[in-house]
Amino acid sequence: MWRRRVSILLGLAAAFALTTGLVLAGSPAHAHANLVSTDPVSGSRLDAPPAEVRLRFSEQVSVAPDGVALLAADGTEIDTEPAAPDPADPTVVVLPIPPDLPEGSYAVSFRVVSADSHPVVGALVFGVGVAAGSLEDVKLAPAQDPVVSTVFSVARWTSYTGLALCAGGLVVLALCWPAGWTNRRARRVLVSGWAASLAGAVAVLLLQGPYAAGRPLSELTDATLLTATLDTDYGRFVLARLGLVLLTAGLIWLPMRPRWRQAAALAVIVALPATWLGTGHTNTAGNPLDALADLAHLVAMASWFGGLAMLAICVLPRSANVPAEQAGQLLRRFSLIATGAVVALVVTGSYVAWRRVGSIDALLGTQYGRLLAFKIAALGVLLWLGALSRSVVQRRYATLPAVTEVPATATRSKRRAVKAAVEQERAARAQLRSSVRLEVGVAVAVLALASVLVATPPGVVVTAGEAIAAAEPAPQATPVFDTVTFEEDDLLVQAVVEPAQVGENRISVSVTDLAFAPLDPPEVRAALVLPERDLGPLPVELTETGPGEYEAPDAQLPTAGDWRLEITIRTTEIDSRTAQIDIPVT
Repeated sequence: MWRRRVSILLGLAAAFALTTGLVLAGSPAHAHANLVSTDPVSGSRLDAPPAEVRLRFSEQVSVAPDGVALLAADGTEIDTEPAAPDPADPTVVVLPIPPDLPEGSYAVSFRVVSADSHPVVGALVFGVGVAAGSLEDVKLAPAQDPVVSTVFSVARWTSYTGLALCAGGLVVLALCWPAGWTNRRARRVLVSGWAASLAGAVAVLLLQGPYAAGRPLSELTDATLLTATLDTDYGRFVLARLGLVLLTAGLIWLPMRPRWRQAAALAVIVALPATWLGTGHTNTAGNPLDALADLAHLVAMASWFGGLAMLAICVLPRSANVPAEQAGQLLRRFSLIATGAVVALVVTGSYVAWRRVGSIDALLGTQYGRLLAFKIAALGVLLWLGALSRSVVQRRYATLPAVTEVPATATRSKRRAVKAAVEQERAARAQLRSSVRLEVGVAVAVLALASVLVATPPGVVVTAGEAIAAAEPAPQATPVFDTVTFEEDDLLVQAVVEPAQVGENRISVSVTDLAFAPLDPPEVRAALVLPERDLGPLPVELTETGPGEYEAPDAQLPTAGDWRLEITIRTTEIDSRTAQIDIPVT
């Protein structure tokens, strides 16, 4: 009978996962949000204000409340129409720009939320009539509140713990220990898991708003933030989880026929983990196999960890009042389920690690990879402890019947045999008690690592972001062109510096009269000065290329900053004029 129940559980899991995969297959493919391009390009110098700023991401994103802002050079926010995704292309966020924007340097800071529920923060700069400022001076969208992040991690851990205790406890009661429905300790485990699931679901639903918008914990109940959360996949999946947890209360407390209770328990075992699929990295994947693997991984995790907790609290303690016959049957059945769960965890975990890490470099060189390595090591310890427990079950409970009473007519040798069997039972439980407690302790650490992993960008995301940044063309600087007039000397000096960037630049100088006729002064020399860093003057070797025309094809600007080109023209043996031209260098 129990094998049939296991088959039913696996069949339901496969059917639900297949259905989920088909649904996701009909959805657009997702990848983690990376900023792909901007219009205008960051660092641009524009002759007139752009009608709008467009931010293109690698996937569809939502805009956090007040998440995109136009800032003046002094950091003052300029009123604009709200930013919103482009209806024709939801991967593009559009910020309208006021048409009367005066000359100056501006920045656009943004905070958007990717499909895996995590915020993406950044900025771009551009200049209207002047050179763009530096990104280093831009005050980005609100940084993540560390209190919110910490509380959110605790809430995720609470949710995972509730899932393990509730769904895992139902696995044990539905497939291994039917008599446990009336056991007081077993019901307490279920109620604890249910309460943790309820509290965790409520907490993560309320925390997502401040987390995505970079707001403090005091805005936890802000209706605007909650509405924004409910308008995302994350909010809808957590709301479904909350409803399912409330329905599970009837399974725990209401009287029900055994078969109906078992069917309902099997449904919850599969459906409750499925509500995690839309609240993490799986929601950014376009591959249905990812959803199937994650669902199987969660069901296996809950079955194993929750079952261990049920054994450690309800069956193995010395004070537990579980008959040896029931304990033996429970341990044999759970040993098989735990073995299947371990196989599922290894297979699905390997697949998920391959999909989300992508390379050995990402495993060792990213935070996600290092956390995953710790989780794998902890799972290795769990496998070793599980193997010890399984060996005890096989030696003591696989074939040896439990004996708890000695018949009054039994012979002395029979009494001794029964007494020895009882002692073996006690010794086996004691050994199992030690190993299972250790397993539970390590499992708690694994759940904590899992709660941090879901909030960490996967290794493939980090490396993909680096690749996009490396492939994106550098901002195109606008050459500097300026004119200085000395009317009393009938002298006009024009200079061009291009590309006005760090490194090699071409400097061209022309000297004419006010009617633009070339002049041939006795001497023309130039130098570069960076006043803010007390650098210079750095001589510029000008070569005459024609009447009144001079050029330095390889002048070096060693660092960014507000440079000044000083051009000295000697008009007579004793008179000279110096033209000063500002060069913003990026």
